[in-house]
Amino acid sequence: MRLGDAARGFRLVWRAAPWPSTLVAVIAIGSALVPVAAAWCMRVLFDLLAEPGPRPLADFLLPIAGVAVCALSDAGLGAVQQLCSLQIVRRVREYTQDQLFAAVDAVPWLDQLERPGFQDGLKLAEQAADRASRQLLTGGITLVRSTLQGAGWLFSAYLLWPPMVLLLALVTIPFVWVGHRQAKRQAALDEELVPTGRRRHFFRSLLIDPRAAKETRLFQLGGFLRQRVREILRAEGHAEISVARIVARADVVLAAVSAGCAALATLAFVNTAMSRGLSVGDFSLFLAAAAGTQIAITAAAAHYTEVASAVLLMRHYFAFLGPDPLPASFDLSRNIMISGGIELRDVWFRYADDGPWVLSGVSLVIPPGTKAGLAGRNGAGKSTLVKLLCRLYEPTRGTILFDGVDARELPPAEIRRRITAVFQDFMSYDLTVAENIAIGDISRRDDRDALRRAAEMAGLGPEIEALPGGYDTLLSKTFMPEDEGSAVSLLSGGQWQRLAIARALLREDAAVAILDEPNSGLDAIAQHRLRETIHSVGANKTMILISHHLGSLRDLDKIFVLDGGKLTEQGTHETLVQKGQVYATLFALQASAYTGL
Repeated sequence: MRLGDAARGFRLVWRAAPWPSTLVAVIAIGSALVPVAAAWCMRVLFDLLAEPGPRPLADFLLPIAGVAVCALSDAGLGAVQQLCSLQIVRRVREYTQDQLFAAVDAVPWLDQLERPGFQDGLKLAEQAADRASRQLLTGGITLVRSTLQGAGWLFSAYLLWPPMVLLLALVTIPFVWVGHRQAKRQAALDEELVPTGRRRHFFRSLLIDPRAAKETRLFQLGGFLRQRVREILRAEGHAEISVARIVARADVVLAAVSAGCAALATLAFVNTAMSRGLSVGDFSLFLAAAAGTQIAITAAAAHYTEVASAVLLMRHYFAFLGPDPLPASFDLSRNIMISGGIELRDVWFRYADDGPWVLSGVSLVIPPGTKAGLAGRNGAGKSTLVKLLCRLYEPTRGTILFDGVDARELPPAEIRRRITAVFQDFMSYDLTVAENIAIGDISRRDDRDALRRAAEMAGLGPEIEALPGGYDTLLSKTFMPEDEGSAVSLLSGGQWQRLAIARALLREDAAVAILDEPNSGLDAIAQHRLRETIHSVGANKTMILISHHLGSLRDLDKIFVLDGGKLTEQGTHETLVQKGQVYATLFALQASAYTGL
């Protein structure tokens, strides 16, 4: 355990809860000396009892009072320390979780979140933020108290028989060495179990998630999923037991060494006491010092292991926080007021370095205020292009420009602030209707008029008003309402689709609106209303509509056709139909389903 890492961990605890941490440190020092002080009081008491002849009761009052004060102090300090420790744990958890997820929120690109290594690092960081910080606190307090208490016992033993100090001090060396080894084993075990734990959680979630229940029941996957969970638990158990066996063997050996040294020291002291004529009180104090030193060394070694393991685990937390993930090339001082002009210059993209190209040399220009469409077969790259425009991924090659400025020079969050979107795989949140809409612009979550306006434009207003709680209806089967008497309900797939559209429409100051298959779950009437909404709301915006229903693209200013990741056609609906290429073929196939030709 490096002192610098330990100091960084303790600074984190103090930064999260400065006053409780300071008070706990003071209490730890005071409580460490209480048993030693009680032993000295008992020494005086035993010597008084051993003296020949009767003594007045008053002579015994002071040492008895000292023992009573020590007992009361031990109980009182323990109670105060427990309360302070609970306060520290709560504040540390709040502080570290906030710091951790602030770092996650600052990660600009989705490909970073999608990497298994990132998820494993996040899990380790979460464990460090919760478990390791608590271990650091409780283990550190006990380590300080045990060390100080051991020092007090050793000092008492030194006053009675100096050679014992050397003997007992030598015992601490193997304890510290073994504790360090055990901490490294525990930290390695934690790292080993993170990937398997993530897989176990995945299979477990499939068993209990209502959204997966349809397929897991229909295809009778319960036995298969339970078997996977059992296999992972069995492997985790073997790894944990293997480490536990090593730790148990080491603990037994160290306990034997410590007990043997204490017995030898006691035997040697008895011989010395007989020759020097030491008092009964001296002998009782020495026995207390020998036993106390042994207990203190054992406790200190155990909590040293706990602290060292926590420090090693905390490295993952600090490593995850790391430096600012935003490249230095971003101009953070620039005031971003994108008007909607978009240009792609020879953009290439693939999701993995050894994966296939999803986009291959795409170049296009969308002037501000243009109503543009993206068309093409499944897998042509349309949704990927949307993610690039939303700055969720960086192009592998090429350049994206907003109003003529290279997007790599602008903070992604500032670009996203000027974009609104309906994603094909939009989220349905276990929140109220109002909160689900307010996701589009969380600063307006209390603006009920704006929420209603967005819902009306999405054609969902009357259906929301018909819900048992209106806009305050909780859309969930997972959670109960926080307010007693509040209503709970569910929406159909088409209603969720329109709610996602309302969410996008709430961001009225966006310069670019991207709609990825917004009408996929809508009936004919809802699709007609959506087209009217697009034209009315998008009068001052650049709009990009992606749809397999090519009829919804007919009125747009320009349509771009992707095929196999390449831009193969562009123009109006009429010109593309006349060309007789991919777009015309797809449109003719769709039209035949209605005309019967």
